[in-house]
Amino acid sequence: MVDKIKLMKSVKTMGLNEFESLAGYTNADEGKKMIVFCEKEISCKDVNNWGRQESKDFYIGIDESGWIKYNQISQYFQGPFKIMDSSVTNIDEDEVLEYLEGANCTEKEFLNFWSKVKAILYSM
Repeated sequence: MVDKIKLMKSVKTMGLNEFESLAGYTNADEGKKMIVFCEKEISCKDVNNWGRQESKDFYIGIDESGWIKYNQISQYFQGPFKIMDSSVTNIDEDEVLEYLEGANCTEKEFLNFWSKVKAILYSM
């Protein structure tokens, strides 16, 4: 049987060692600098009648400290992109696996996560 925790520890080590070459910002050139493994829009709503929207997004990935959950509320359209609020929570491999195997994780997130793990582990 595949040891998922061991794979996550290996990819974390590689991610930390190659952080600068693998990381990007959650919104092109703004947001949290991290290696994103899962991302999901939690909600989206109109802010005004002129087309401005607000989005709440959720990410799991690796930053300079290890595995994290990152939440971001941003506004866009009709004006500059702006991050209104954000939070970072450090997590361990068990918590990542708990999310991946839980009811809140979509099939797309699950597959994207393991695809990213494979891409990193077999590219270095």
